Amino acid sequence: MPPWQQAFCHARPAALTYHASMPTPEPQAPSPDLITLHLDIVGHVQGVGYRVSMQAVARQLQVQGWVRNRRDGRVEALIQGPRKAVERMLAWCHDGPPTARVAAVRQAPQLPDCRWPEFVCRETAG
Repeated sequence: MPPWQQAFCHARPAALTYHASMPTPEPQAPSPDLITLHLDIVGHVQGVGYRVSMQAVARQLQVQGWVRNRRDGRVEALIQGPRKAVERMLAWCHDGPPTARVAAVRQAPQLPDCRWPEFVCRETAG
């Protein structure tokens, strides 16, 4: 797990117990540099190696998250990482691999999600 994610996704040790008289530690705020985006990529983006190429680029940029095909022909993704890396990943998504024809990339900001320590391809979804 990259250092920026460790700071955000710290877990309480299981052996440590808290009593009512003890103050509960405040959760650490995520780095202001950390951003998470949900993406819908539209166009000729399936059957062209988009997911595998996106995974390779994300791993090079050290972006976490996932990508999957949707049955309606879109590609859906969640990307998370330092702002500059996510911006570079988003720029790549507008072009995709050479055989893709991206018509649009819709994006929505999300809260950070610690379940994705790396970038993975997920199963196709409805």
